[in-house]
Amino acid sequence: MLMNNLFGFHRYSLLSSTEVQQTPRGHRRYGRWMVRMLLINLIELTAESARGIVMPTLFLYCQSLGGTLVTMGLLTSAFSVGRLLSSFFFGWLCDRCPYRTVYLLASACGIVGNVIYLFADPKASVKILLFSRFVVGLGAGNRSVCRADVARMTSVSDRLKYMNRLSLTVFLGYALTPGIVWDIDVNFLGLSLTALTAPGLILALMNALTFGLLLCLYDESITPHDGQIMDDIEAPQPAKRETEVYEPTSKLLYLGVAVFMALNVVGRGILSIFETINVPMYLAVVQASNSTTVTSQVLAASTFQFHAGLLGLFCYGAIEFAGERIAQTTWLYIGLAALVVGDAWLALRWPSPSFGEFTGAIFCIWSIGSPLLTAVSVAAFQPSLATDNKALGWVFSALQRLLVVSCCRSFLRSL
Repeated sequence: MLMNNLFGFHRYSLLSSTEVQQTPRGHRRYGRWMVRMLLINLIELTAESARGIVMPTLFLYCQSLGGTLVTMGLLTSAFSVGRLLSSFFFGWLCDRCPYRTVYLLASACGIVGNVIYLFADPKASVKILLFSRFVVGLGAGNRSVCRADVARMTSVSDRLKYMNRLSLTVFLGYALTPGIVWDIDVNFLGLSLTALTAPGLILALMNALTFGLLLCLYDESITPHDGQIMDDIEAPQPAKRETEVYEPTSKLLYLGVAVFMALNVVGRGILSIFETINVPMYLAVVQASNSTTVTSQVLAASTFQFHAGLLGLFCYGAIEFAGERIAQTTWLYIGLAALVVGDAWLALRWPSPSFGEFTGAIFCIWSIGSPLLTAVSVAAFQPSLATDNKALGWVFSALQRLLVVSCCRSFLRSL
């Protein structure tokens, strides 16, 4: 029911059975349009889960192979390098091939990369783990393609709504999936499946499911008009409003792009750092001892990350329900203020913050500042960026995630 309401299936209830029967072809086309939109969001969810599901276990997995926190930073950077390279390639490829071909290639990379993730444990090799995260990053570089696909599937008047829902899917992928933990300890075909390696198997299965659904259900013939058929039946409009598109001046356009990139550097750079150090800091604050089992550490870190993500989901709900009553710039100020407060408090209280202080700071950064900056910045600058649906900001954000984490190596060594 929640997914139906979220993506607009409730519109059917507004139509009488007679009206629906009068447009059987339009009814079917609209259904296929919704299926394609759901598939795009599933693709994005799978890509972002490659960051979220491994978050509670990646540091412990790296540590079990002899790695350090600096190695953990390299793992984050390897994923970002892969995503950066494939973002350029997929953007170029989607102009020359069907979108489904690009998505299938990305899913194949996800399957291969996550299967390699399982082989790092029996080989006790950090290098294999690094290569795995690089290949998974290659498969996760399809975000710009998803955004371009949504832009191609929607009218200008509806585009912002569906872009915001795609942003929500991104957040669900990296912030709530850390709650998915599989307590397992078995040997299968020579592979050791444990709580540390299980995320690789889960992600491989998710990518395989996405691959199969794309082969069976993705329809390239769907157009933006198919998504408006039911709206036209409900309330036919004599004139198209798409002609009333705001065209910014060149100066305003470049200024908007510059501010958008700056917000990406701040928001996503900080987010990438805390992706790297969240779990190690949590374990340090709760003083996890060597006698504590790995499984219990994974479960504790997973629960903490899930609660932080759940609070962030409430922030998205606040943005959705507030609508235009609160200006988008106000949301951005709130997000920036939350980042400043959280970072400053951790810097002042480290290395001996109480658990309450640490939790409050992480919630400010991860649950308030990050979702507000990443979601509202896209919405606020959509009028300026709508002319470029290949999403330069996403490519730039992958680059700065790599640079910010690489520049923080000295800080990582001090933790």
